[in-house]
Amino acid sequence: MAGRVVAIIGARLNSSRLPGKQLLPLAGMPLIERLVNRLERVDGIDHIMLATTADDYNKPLRDWASAYGLDCLSYEGDVNDLVGRVDTAVKQSGADYLLYVCGDSPLVEPETISRLIAAMHANPSAGTAHLKANKPGGKFVHEGFDIYERGFWDAMVKVAHEPFEREHIGAVYHHLHKVKPKAVAWAREPAVYEGVDHRVSVDTPSDYRFMRRIYEDWYGEHPADSIVDLKHVIKRIAAEPELAAINKHVHQKRVAEKNPSVAIITEIAPHIGLGHLSRSLVAAAALQDYLGAKVTLYIKGDAVERDELALVPHHWYADTDEGTVLKGVEADVVVVDVKAHSNALEDWLATAGKNLLRVAIDPQRMEEAAYDHIWLPSFYTAKETRQRLNGRMSYGWDHYLIAPAAGGGAALAEEGKTRLLVLTGGGDVAGMGAVWPALFAEKLPDDVHINWVVGPYATDPEIPAELDERLSLTHRPNGIHALAAASDVVLCVFGVSFFEALQTGKPVIVADPIGAALPEEWTALKGALPGFVAADPAEAVDLLAEYLSGNATIDASFDDVRKAISQGREKFALCINALITEREAADGRRATA
Repeated sequence: MAGRVVAIIGARLNSSRLPGKQLLPLAGMPLIERLVNRLERVDGIDHIMLATTADDYNKPLRDWASAYGLDCLSYEGDVNDLVGRVDTAVKQSGADYLLYVCGDSPLVEPETISRLIAAMHANPSAGTAHLKANKPGGKFVHEGFDIYERGFWDAMVKVAHEPFEREHIGAVYHHLHKVKPKAVAWAREPAVYEGVDHRVSVDTPSDYRFMRRIYEDWYGEHPADSIVDLKHVIKRIAAEPELAAINKHVHQKRVAEKNPSVAIITEIAPHIGLGHLSRSLVAAAALQDYLGAKVTLYIKGDAVERDELALVPHHWYADTDEGTVLKGVEADVVVVDVKAHSNALEDWLATAGKNLLRVAIDPQRMEEAAYDHIWLPSFYTAKETRQRLNGRMSYGWDHYLIAPAAGGGAALAEEGKTRLLVLTGGGDVAGMGAVWPALFAEKLPDDVHINWVVGPYATDPEIPAELDERLSLTHRPNGIHALAAASDVVLCVFGVSFFEALQTGKPVIVADPIGAALPEEWTALKGALPGFVAADPAEAVDLLAEYLSGNATIDASFDDVRKAISQGREKFALCINALITEREAADGRRATA
């Protein structure tokens, strides 16, 4: 087969679920560069080209291509017309054969693509090439590429008219069957690539976390000039359920599927801490992963650094600007997670329009009437509350919005020593830094090493001289999962960090020095986790000492709680989806009445 084979990478930074994903780092290099490195190893490609759009939003991507020396098309047409954009690149490049590659697929296999190109060479009449399954119903792990002969490509472009046909390469062939090639070239592929059914593209934050882990692990053990071996990845996915679980749940967006837009309103402040923001970030990721939702965070307060914020569009704003900011919010659903309504928020919720679905996370009683649904991240709620809200609320151990626990779990302390993690909240509003260290020095064995987490609004604890060699400080960590997993036991105040620590499966002793929990809730918690819930900070240290002495052990209740908490993210997304479906059904009934 004579002819010019051009690989055209379709990429924009405007992804609704994970904006800017092509420039996110994978082991120190942008995702798009990792992809190009792999294509450069494919036999039979004559030219590689990036096809993006000319709008300002994608200037960083064009700048990267220029710095790398990669041919780049800046398409001036409709930003959503991917077919038009790629067709322009095809014509400009003089391609006789188009290898289309999605710009979010950093595990495309060079040898596989080489085999497809070779198959096209062997069958000049073929309009495209496919991989031949080794077993009936076999599904290959590969994602993100297709090869087309120029004549067949032109035929697909000619019949692609509807918006969703223009937004998806090959939709008129693969999904709608509006056109078919004269012949298909078939390529044989090693059976190992049918070994797992798992996502290897990057569409959501969870996909990125999975890919980042794959890349960091690989380059921690392999030369910088190597590429990640897809067969190695497949073996890891099959052997490591915890790795596969990072993004196994992600919803695959279908052609022509309409996904909801969600605005999440939250806040941070010294007297509030980071709990609302942490919870809102988990809610955002759940909606992106399970519903394919377009999520935007609106955060009142002074900006802080959180790794997760790079994975979701967000806006910081001052209290004085809240009214103006909220007027600019456009969404199908609003989720509000704040300590208390401001006047501006109250006014906006009252005037935002009847079609906006309103959901609150743990609102105050006086604010409940503003919402269609109340989501209570609590294992307990009073009977009176359930009766008052009359079906407009939900709660339970499976309602906590906690980020997935990190892998691992083995303690990192030296042999013969115990590692204690201490969590006092983002601002240590209970003043445990002036209480617990002295009690540690008095009551804990000398072989206990203490890692005290200092939140962004907290001051360092008062450390007695006896603990100088045994107490270390960790300032402003991005999360506590890895810290908890690397500890033997956790001591904390009641709050979001408590439930994060519970999810790791480690024993957690908790006190509530500021009365954050209702008395009935606290009693119920003691019943759920007997021996680990303290009446006050001093008793918490006594319970800790008792546990360290071997007189108290964790039982099945901890594992039951851990499993239930881990279901909260999916439960939340499914709840939002059910509310949307119910609203659409009601609108349909009204329209036909």
